[in-house]
Amino acid sequence: MDIDSIVGRLVQVTAADSRELDRVCEAVASALVDDGVEPPFQIRSADFTADPWLVCADRYWRLRLLAEPTVSVAARCARWLEEHSGQAGPAERRTITETWALGYAFIARDTVESREELTDVVEPIREQVGGSPTVFSFAALYHAGKLRANFWFDELRWFLESSPLTLAAAGQGGDPLFVALRAFAACGSRTVTIGEATNLLTQAWTAQPRSRHVVDVCLHALWASPHRDHVEQLRRWAEEAVTEYPHDHTFHFRLAAGRRRCGHHRDALDAIDGALRLLPATGSRISHGLLQE
Repeated sequence: MDIDSIVGRLVQVTAADSRELDRVCEAVASALVDDGVEPPFQIRSADFTADPWLVCADRYWRLRLLAEPTVSVAARCARWLEEHSGQAGPAERRTITETWALGYAFIARDTVESREELTDVVEPIREQVGGSPTVFSFAALYHAGKLRANFWFDELRWFLESSPLTLAAAGQGGDPLFVALRAFAACGSRTVTIGEATNLLTQAWTAQPRSRHVVDVCLHALWASPHRDHVEQLRRWAEEAVTEYPHDHTFHFRLAAGRRRCGHHRDALDAIDGALRLLPATGSRISHGLLQE
């Protein structure tokens, strides 16, 4: 099949018809996967709603990782992104990186590779993919995201502190998203003090710039924490998140949880109503069915 004619369909689709955009992007991505061809185009934005090139690339790598949900394929995805996002700005590339790594991890959370497998894959990634720190960082976020989705707090803590895969992402340990994931692990661990967990949370929350995904992981950590002292903090930080991201249904949901745990039941109902109103009506690329649950 002619790849140019397949990809050319993306030029003709517009964001005005979201269902048609979804259908065309899915069809193009499936055709590329079937032909064994990675997307041959550049990414220029982080608009997951209206940019057909990004939506198609998102669908493509989602299909690849559903078929083979390994850190090796995640590293290949990261390498592709390095090579095909030069026309997007640093902020856009960061948004795509964090959205893909954690999003794909969530849908592949039932396929967690062992410590031994993660150790064995480091050198092949370096040799076959040209593993830069950015590539290893993406792969590490992908695996960490699986552990987070499964609430494997102590395994996540070990992975972020000791895994050769994480260590290969040189200099990434102080990245706010990695710190937020360390905070998530600390909040759920029975061997970490609440003081250490709170310090990590504060370090991630006050980081500048602070991405939407850092906010998400911090609130998730507070939501999962068994410590009573974190209940009021969840409510306060969720209110701040809703102010900063008023159209984010996840943050409205966290706010509802924080208010309910604080005994503010009527306000909690208002927040959950807001979360439900903000849920998109369609969209497999954001796992709509799982969000409704």
